[in-house]
Amino acid sequence: MQFQLDILKRILNDEFDDYTITFINKRCKLPTAYIYPARNEIVIVGNKPSLIRYALADLIYHEIAESEFYDEQPDFKGDSHNHPDFMSKEFELKGKIITVIEEEHD
Repeated sequence: MQFQLDILKRILNDEFDDYTITFINKRCKLPTAYIYPARNEIVIVGNKPSLIRYALADLIYHEIAESEFYDEQPDFKGDSHNHPDFMSKEFELKGKIITVIEEEHD
């Protein structure tokens, strides 16, 4: 997983270096993560298949939210991603991911 994290750091040019990121390899449906601000540490609990499922669910729900947004506003021009109705739909759909994670990891 460290190799993938290093690639992600290069892709995003993000401030990941400010944090220690630790992986706990655990079989689960969907992964979870915890932050420990005092230590600048993020702990990710899951395995590679669960991380893949999480990424797929995130992408798919994003596209479903966009489809539903355009079904309701077919004449909309511009960036749907900044529209409050789209963001609301996406938040609602992605809430399903959070619910599964909470049920499994709490």
